[in-house]
Amino acid sequence: MRYLLRFIPQVTPLSLRKMPLQTVLVVPFVLQISLAVGLTGWFSFQNGQAAVNDFATRLRDDATARIQGKLETYLETPHLINRLNANAIRLKQLDLQNPDDLERHFWSQMQIFTSVNSISIGLENGEFVAAGIPGEGKTLFVARAGSSTGQQFHIYEMDANGNRGRLVRRAPTYDPRLRPWYQTAVQTRQPIWSEIYTDFAELRLTITATYPLYSKQGRLEGVLANDLVLSRVGQFLRDIRISQTGETFILERSGLLVATSTAENPFLAQHNQVKRMTAASSQSPLIRSTADYLTQHFQDLHRIQGPQRLKFDFQGEQRFLQVTPLQDKYGLDWLIVVVLPEKDFTERIQNNNRLTAFLCLAALLLASAIGIRTSAWITRPILQLSDAAKAFSQGKGAQLVPVNRQDELGMLAQTFNQMQTQLGRERRLFTGGPVVIFRWAIQQPWQVEYVSANVVQFGYQPDDLLSGKISYASIVHREDIPRIQAELDQYSIEDVNAFEQDYRIIRPDGEIRWVYDFTVRVRNAQGQVTHHDGYVLDITERKQAEQQVQELNKNLEQQVEERTAELQQKVQELQDLYQRQDEFLHAVSHDLRTPLTGTLLVLRNLLETPQEHQEGLPIYAPDSSISLSPASISVSTKLLDRMIQSSDRQLRLINALLETHASEMRGIPLQLEPVHLEKLVQSTMEDMESLLIQNQATLTYQIPADLAPIMADLLQLRRVFENLLTNALNHNPPGLHLTIQADLEGPMMLCAVQDDGIGMSQEQCDRMFERYARGNRSRSTGLGLGLYLCRQIIAAHGGQIGVISSPGSGAKFWFKLPLGTP
Repeated sequence: MRYLLRFIPQVTPLSLRKMPLQTVLVVPFVLQISLAVGLTGWFSFQNGQAAVNDFATRLRDDATARIQGKLETYLETPHLINRLNANAIRLKQLDLQNPDDLERHFWSQMQIFTSVNSISIGLENGEFVAAGIPGEGKTLFVARAGSSTGQQFHIYEMDANGNRGRLVRRAPTYDPRLRPWYQTAVQTRQPIWSEIYTDFAELRLTITATYPLYSKQGRLEGVLANDLVLSRVGQFLRDIRISQTGETFILERSGLLVATSTAENPFLAQHNQVKRMTAASSQSPLIRSTADYLTQHFQDLHRIQGPQRLKFDFQGEQRFLQVTPLQDKYGLDWLIVVVLPEKDFTERIQNNNRLTAFLCLAALLLASAIGIRTSAWITRPILQLSDAAKAFSQGKGAQLVPVNRQDELGMLAQTFNQMQTQLGRERRLFTGGPVVIFRWAIQQPWQVEYVSANVVQFGYQPDDLLSGKISYASIVHREDIPRIQAELDQYSIEDVNAFEQDYRIIRPDGEIRWVYDFTVRVRNAQGQVTHHDGYVLDITERKQAEQQVQELNKNLEQQVEERTAELQQKVQELQDLYQRQDEFLHAVSHDLRTPLTGTLLVLRNLLETPQEHQEGLPIYAPDSSISLSPASISVSTKLLDRMIQSSDRQLRLINALLETHASEMRGIPLQLEPVHLEKLVQSTMEDMESLLIQNQATLTYQIPADLAPIMADLLQLRRVFENLLTNALNHNPPGLHLTIQADLEGPMMLCAVQDDGIGMSQEQCDRMFERYARGNRSRSTGLGLGLYLCRQIIAAHGGQIGVISSPGSGAKFWFKLPLGTP
């Protein structure tokens, strides 16, 4: 028919093309009937089976497309709600710390988005807020759990104004962080579908669209969630009539049922527990057989990557089978299965064949009447579509065209109704939201060709803008127009198809608002830009926040500069103080060391003089103003030893004080070389042999012969061992036993000096390595700098030092050094 209609306009005169459509349709219709009378019977028989297969294919495709289209719309809505709520939270329109505000917001959304079962949020602190419908046909409710409910799950009624009513139900302890939907969102860190699970409040299968919320610092704040009850999917499948005995069902690739067009539930409820059912265990024989056939045919349902059209035998009859994957970007992966019996189509073909003879005889007589009725039947939906499209374009709302046929016009009417419904939903969504849709002319003053109704939020009426009474340039701040025009010119030169701009607009009351503008340049068939399409979003609060941040940063920078100047002045003062301290210590040490060194030389010379020559040595009075004659004084060797020891001790104290000061100011210089600990300990024992004998002490060491050398300063490391051994001898009674140990501990060398002396308290251990720290029972007259210098030396090597002791249990001084270069 369509080929004939396409051919007729080419052979008819131009005047016939101006005839009414109804008249033009009658003549071709009568001619087709006349030509078809002789051929109908033969073609009907030949094409009967092909028609069955073709019709079955189209019917399966149509059923699958309807199911897929419905599910895509049904499944997209929860994620759309999540994105809207996430944007509202990011823009500070919703406060996570205000559960009452969240409760009212979710309740108002449930008035709009009726396809979802509940809208909720679970926070990282355990708080939970939700609004939804507890069961089929029930009224809206709000639910709370957390600190305000004692961690219980409370369900409240809501009145028509969104006010909370009485508590209708209380459930046991509920923590959203333990629910599958919350944990899935946290693990994936992105919007995703949860696994199908059992609803907390009622025994029903539920799937949740989740959206994790993170702060600017990347900290998890909570998870937005929207629940869909899968029983609604089953009801939708039952409402679709694809044939008399055909069935449809949806399953996961694991074989578990999601929903079916039969009356059975896709789960088993026993003892308040829900167990999901596989398709192979369904009560429907057709679903079981279909599942078995798919398993045998594909071995693994994951191998189904595209639509599959199959046929299989069920109870001796052929069944048409179509399997179509349903996937989305949020992790959903289902299979839509449509099963149609062949007999539903063959019966119609056989009936048509019986009627063919009668219809052919009556066709010629009724051709004219049928032609007139057919033309009216064809033109009526066209006129209805035209009227509905005109009304919709004028903003009068969607006017659904009655769909009572399944031909191209019926499909066109159905598609038009779907388009109206979708566009109406989007129109309601945008008109109720903050985003204002525009279409502008490309030249100033940028006349508005289209604007959404929610432009009233800026104080302007759509009619004033569309009529040209108010141009878009007239509401833009005059200071921003040159910049906007310059950017438009640059985008035109660079041939940019889409761009963003921020600028100010002025409300009728004079208030200035900042807006974000996203614009797309629309071209005609020749590639010429005809107009601009875009949307505008109020970002005044964001701009104000940015300005406040800039001011805070400026103040902070000024404070940092002032504080830095103060710190630099303090540092300079400390450097000057350290410099004066260094000069003072050097001056004092010079004045002390010079006479002390001279006295020490004299005493040692006296000690080396033979005993018979010591008597009669002249001793002069220190006061040069008194003249004394030389006198002979006898000095014993023991007294000279004590005087030399005292002078040595004073010299060591002065040197230790200077070394401590130098290490603090300039650090301890290291001359690194491979050091064998066993040789170092043996050398140290030989040097300290006299001191050990004097204190009646014994010293042993436990060092493996094959212990690897370490990179260290030999002289500084010797000082550490000498100071530790000397410290032990000075702070314990005679008869002490000392042990030196060394071994590897991971990448470090662990050394220890242990004694069986009197030990010390934990308080003494804590301050043992502090500067000027001395034991309470010390027999030493030192300054308490030996262990402090040990810590400085070990730290310069990149190691650690410590002590383990308790009263009466001896002490163990340990230090660790890295094996390599520090």
